[in-house]
Amino acid sequence: MPSVSSSFWILTDLAALVYLTVYLIMFSAAIKLRYSEPDTPRPYKVPGGKTGMWFFAGLGILACLAAMALGLVPPPAQLLTTGSLLFYESFLIIGFLVILFIPFIIFRLRKPSWKKSIK
Repeated sequence: MPSVSSSFWILTDLAALVYLTVYLIMFSAAIKLRYSEPDTPRPYKVPGGKTGMWFFAGLGILACLAAMALGLVPPPAQLLTTGSLLFYESFLIIGFLVILFIPFIIFRLRKPSWKKSIK
Protein backbone atom coordinates (compact mmCIF):
# COMPACT_ATOMS: atom_id res chain seq x y z
CA MET A 1 0.00 0.00 0.00
CA PRO A 2 1.42 3.36 -0.94
CA SER A 3 -0.01 5.34 1.99
CA VAL A 4 -0.79 4.76 5.62
CA SER A 5 -4.33 6.13 5.32
CA SER A 6 -5.28 3.70 2.55
CA SER A 7 -3.79 0.79 4.54
CA PHE A 8 -5.71 1.86 7.62
CA TRP A 9 -8.94 2.18 5.61
CA ILE A 10 -8.74 -1.29 4.09
CA LEU A 11 -7.75 -3.01 7.37
CA THR A 12 -10.55 -1.23 9.25
CA ASP A 13 -12.99 -2.34 6.58
CA LEU A 14 -11.74 -5.92 6.84
CA ALA A 15 -12.11 -5.89 10.64
CA ALA A 16 -15.67 -4.58 10.33
CA LEU A 17 -16.56 -7.44 7.95
CA VAL A 18 -15.24 -9.98 10.46
CA TYR A 19 -17.12 -8.38 13.38
CA LEU A 20 -20.36 -8.30 11.42
CA THR A 21 -19.98 -12.02 10.71
CA VAL A 22 -19.97 -12.67 14.45
CA TYR A 23 -23.21 -10.70 14.80
CA LEU A 24 -24.78 -12.74 11.98
CA ILE A 25 -23.91 -15.90 13.90
CA MET A 26 -25.37 -14.50 17.14
CA PHE A 27 -28.67 -13.46 15.54
CA SER A 28 -28.96 -16.87 13.88
CA ALA A 29 -28.19 -18.60 17.19
CA ALA A 30 -30.92 -16.59 18.94
CA ILE A 31 -33.50 -17.89 16.46
CA LYS A 32 -32.20 -21.46 16.75
CA LEU A 33 -32.22 -21.38 20.56
CA ARG A 34 -35.83 -20.15 20.58
CA TYR A 35 -36.77 -23.44 18.92
CA SER A 36 -34.27 -25.89 20.42
CA GLU A 37 -34.52 -24.71 24.06
CA PRO A 38 -37.80 -22.80 24.45
CA ASP A 39 -38.28 -23.55 28.16
CA THR A 40 -34.85 -22.42 29.38
CA PRO A 41 -35.29 -19.57 31.88
CA ARG A 42 -33.74 -16.37 30.57
CA PRO A 43 -33.42 -12.94 32.17
CA TYR A 44 -35.00 -11.31 29.12
CA LYS A 45 -37.42 -12.55 26.49
CA VAL A 46 -38.05 -10.88 23.18
CA PRO A 47 -41.66 -9.68 23.07
CA GLY A 48 -43.89 -11.36 20.54
CA GLY A 49 -42.76 -14.94 21.04
CA LYS A 50 -41.34 -16.70 18.00
CA THR A 51 -42.72 -14.08 15.63
CA GLY A 52 -41.00 -11.32 17.60
CA MET A 53 -37.75 -13.26 17.63
CA TRP A 54 -37.89 -13.74 13.86
CA PHE A 55 -38.70 -10.06 13.38
CA PHE A 56 -35.96 -8.61 15.59
CA ALA A 57 -33.26 -11.17 14.77
CA GLY A 58 -34.19 -10.98 11.09
CA LEU A 59 -33.92 -7.21 11.25
CA GLY A 60 -30.48 -7.57 12.82
CA ILE A 61 -29.41 -10.04 10.14
CA LEU A 62 -30.60 -7.70 7.38
CA ALA A 63 -28.80 -4.75 8.98
CA CYS A 64 -25.57 -6.77 9.20
CA LEU A 65 -25.85 -7.88 5.58
CA ALA A 66 -26.49 -4.29 4.48
CA ALA A 67 -23.47 -3.08 6.45
CA MET A 68 -21.32 -5.84 4.93
CA ALA A 69 -22.45 -4.82 1.44
CA LEU A 70 -21.61 -1.19 2.23
CA GLY A 71 -18.21 -2.33 3.45
CA LEU A 72 -17.43 -3.57 -0.04
CA VAL A 73 -18.09 -0.13 -1.53
CA PRO A 74 -14.74 1.45 -2.33
CA PRO A 75 -13.51 4.40 -0.27
CA PRO A 76 -13.37 7.94 -1.62
CA ALA A 77 -10.86 8.52 -4.43
CA GLN A 78 -8.44 10.40 -2.18
CA LEU A 79 -8.09 7.31 0.08
CA LEU A 80 -7.92 4.72 -2.70
CA THR A 81 -4.36 5.53 -3.65
CA THR A 82 -3.64 2.06 -5.02
CA GLY A 83 -5.35 3.11 -8.23
CA SER A 84 -6.90 -0.32 -8.55
CA LEU A 85 -10.43 -1.08 -7.50
CA LEU A 86 -9.78 -4.74 -8.32
CA PHE A 87 -6.96 -4.85 -5.73
CA TYR A 88 -9.19 -3.26 -3.08
CA GLU A 89 -12.09 -5.67 -3.63
CA SER A 90 -9.92 -8.77 -3.97
CA PHE A 91 -7.92 -7.88 -0.84
CA LEU A 92 -11.15 -7.56 1.15
CA ILE A 93 -12.73 -10.76 -0.15
CA ILE A 94 -9.60 -12.93 0.07
CA GLY A 95 -8.65 -11.48 3.46
CA PHE A 96 -12.16 -12.08 4.77
CA LEU A 97 -12.15 -15.70 3.59
CA VAL A 98 -8.70 -16.36 5.09
CA ILE A 99 -9.73 -14.90 8.45
CA LEU A 100 -13.01 -16.81 8.32
CA PHE A 101 -11.35 -20.19 7.74
CA ILE A 102 -8.43 -19.89 10.20
CA PRO A 103 -10.48 -21.28 13.14
CA PHE A 104 -11.53 -24.28 11.05
CA ILE A 105 -7.91 -24.97 10.11
CA ILE A 106 -6.81 -24.75 13.75
CA PHE A 107 -9.66 -27.06 14.76
CA ARG A 108 -8.67 -29.57 12.09
CA LEU A 109 -5.00 -29.53 13.15
CA ARG A 110 -5.63 -29.64 16.90
CA LYS A 111 -3.59 -31.97 19.08
CA PRO A 112 -5.22 -34.59 21.29
CA SER A 113 -3.44 -33.06 24.30
CA TRP A 114 -5.48 -29.86 23.84
CA LYS A 115 -8.66 -31.64 24.90
CA LYS A 116 -10.06 -30.47 28.19
CA SER A 117 -10.43 -33.25 30.72
CA ILE A 118 -13.84 -33.50 32.37
CA LYS A 119 -13.67 -34.16 36.10
